[in-house]
Amino acid sequence: MFLMINYIIGCLFVVGMDTAVRIINPKYYNNSEEEMLEALIEIKRLCCSFVVAGRINSETNAFETFHEMHDRVPTVIRSIFHPLSEEEFRIDLSSTEMRQRMKSEGKANM
Repeated sequence: MFLMINYIIGCLFVVGMDTAVRIINPKYYNNSEEEMLEALIEIKRLCCSFVVAGRINSETNAFETFHEMHDRVPTVIRSIFHPLSEEEFRIDLSSTEMRQRMKSEGKANM
């Protein structure tokens, strides 16, 4: 039997702050903190982790990093999250805006 799980062993996922917030939100695990922890402990067991880039909060216009969420992350899974500081990485451009720019530039070059 082919298992996709064999392909993610040791993977490093690069995500934005907004995605990291969803990764630790029990809402996406049948509203169960226990299921969320089980899933993330399995990711940890597979030696996978997340590099988390900061983002501009669209409501407050403040740049937020995963460092601010440190206390909200259960201790058992904190080690799988590696926040980038603002000094290490900051691009005030959403992935949607980036795709739109690339698409428009691609059309301009045709």
